[in-house]
Amino acid sequence: MLRLIILGRLLPGILLVHKGHFDRVTGYLDKVDFTEGQEVEAGAVLFQIDPRPYRAALAQAKAAKAQHTAQLESAQLDFERSSKLISRGFQTQQSFDQQRATVGQLNAAIEGDLSDAERLRSGWLNGIKRLPVSYR
Repeated sequence: MLRLIILGRLLPGILLVHKGHFDRVTGYLDKVDFTEGQEVEAGAVLFQIDPRPYRAALAQAKAAKAQHTAQLESAQLDFERSSKLISRGFQTQQSFDQQRATVGQLNAAIEGDLSDAERLRSGWLNGIKRLPVSYR
């Protein structure tokens, strides 16, 4: 027999926190895919958290990455032009250094966007709780 203990608060329609064999997730409880006394197999979906907030935030992270990627392409072109101009003495070192720093900042922003997207994907997938072993 499977006995599920939820540590935290379970309110009508809302799963705030639950711990145990599962990762911690926060969100609205969208589905409960079992009934009391039901035989469940390993890998069976038990709960599903509403994925809409995760989808929206993931789309926002992807858009930020696209924006930073476009800005990076422009900054890299400016930096390449500057490197040719500085060697001829037509550009100041300060301006050249600023363009190099901009390229670095945009690379870091893209890494942050990728990290945000992975965190959101993980949260979304963790919102689907599967049973690790079979129970009767």
